[in-house]
Amino acid sequence: AAAKDLSIVERARSILKVDLPVAQGFLALGLNQVVYRLPVSTRLTSWVRDSLLPQWEKWDVSNLSRRGFEGTLDALCSYTQGMRKLQAGLELQDELTRAWRGETREPAGFYYDFDTTKVRYYGTTQPYAEVGHASDRSIRRVVAFGLVTSRVHHHPVQLRPIMGSRSDFLSVDETVARLEGADVKGVTLVMDRGMVSAENIARVRKAGYHQIGMVRDGGDDWWEALGHWDEEALQRPENLVVRPSGERLYAQAWTGALLGQRQLRLALVVDPEEKELERLGRDEKVRELLGATGEGAGAGTSGRAGGAGPASEEKRTLHSGPAGEEPGAPRLPGGSGEGEGGDAPGRTAPAVQHGRGPLSGGDVSSVLREGRHREELQDGQGSALAGPDPLSERDPAGSVCHGALHGASALELGGAEAAEKIPPSDAGG
Repeated sequence: AAAKDLSIVERARSILKVDLPVAQGFLALGLNQVVYRLPVSTRLTSWVRDSLLPQWEKWDVSNLSRRGFEGTLDALCSYTQGMRKLQAGLELQDELTRAWRGETREPAGFYYDFDTTKVRYYGTTQPYAEVGHASDRSIRRVVAFGLVTSRVHHHPVQLRPIMGSRSDFLSVDETVARLEGADVKGVTLVMDRGMVSAENIARVRKAGYHQIGMVRDGGDDWWEALGHWDEEALQRPENLVVRPSGERLYAQAWTGALLGQRQLRLALVVDPEEKELERLGRDEKVRELLGATGEGAGAGTSGRAGGAGPASEEKRTLHSGPAGEEPGAPRLPGGSGEGEGGDAPGRTAPAVQHGRGPLSGGDVSSVLREGRHREELQDGQGSALAGPDPLSERDPAGSVCHGALHGASALELGGAEAAEKIPPSDAGG
């Protein structure tokens, strides 16, 4: 019914300048991708013959073959004898989008899913197929795609093929140029963390587009953003966001500076369950570290004449510095061997390091507290980047939590006119 409403066969015949059977083959290929994704080489022909398509389209399928469908694919994209690329499929995309926009009541606005999909290719003649990372991160011969969809119902608007060897990061500039060339306005580009950079954000915003993505590390501004809200202020009921999966997150938004941009829409997001799991794992590692250090100090000092008992030795385990600076400084076994009595010379216990040089025993507890605080921010919270559009206008799939929020952070970039808080109604994605 949708194909009839959009006159897909008629428009394909006109734009591609092909005969009716070739345009009908285009419709069959599209429906097959939506419904079954049967292989063209072996099963698509029999599926079309057994379906109602011949009756609905008054399609003579008596001579239908694999070669007919390959001819349809050639009409979408092919090379001339002079190796000039013909991409009539892109022109057909634009025409079908204009037809759909003329009929739909959906508000204008689009998403470009920049978390590029890469599909394995087993043939030999596809010019976009190159060696690259497949979806499982293995090295394969792949073809890459980027998809533009409508903001609310995710109607496909454009499909952008990308060379399989090109990384997501390198494809930003060429994709923005393609969107500008197609005169597509109001696009929000959805990027993964590897593509968020000061250069890419500047390029996207200069073109008048918006961007959603996660920021892994943005320097001092990034740390400042992570500490913008303390835990108690952030994890309040009014800041709760419920994803379609039922997962509960806390999020707060504000306008700030990051990655060289002064007016960005930032959101700090916490996954409390993942944060607690990471906290427990970190505590366990700290206990193992302290326990291992205590055992080592006890073994090296238990035989010293006049030495303190095991409990007092354990308390001095984290002291660093020359033995003469503090009575009872822990010593490791020296020339007289482990466990021997007497004042045998030994080596001073190694200093605990935390990126700032040696720490004394009195400094260790404060360092652990500070390190834990920074790790909690990094592991359980983060910032999100969004476009200038108000967060409240975005649909569930494009909300502030879009992307991976597995205890790490999400970032949304945008303009200052966005709403100051994520409303409770924005409970999706």
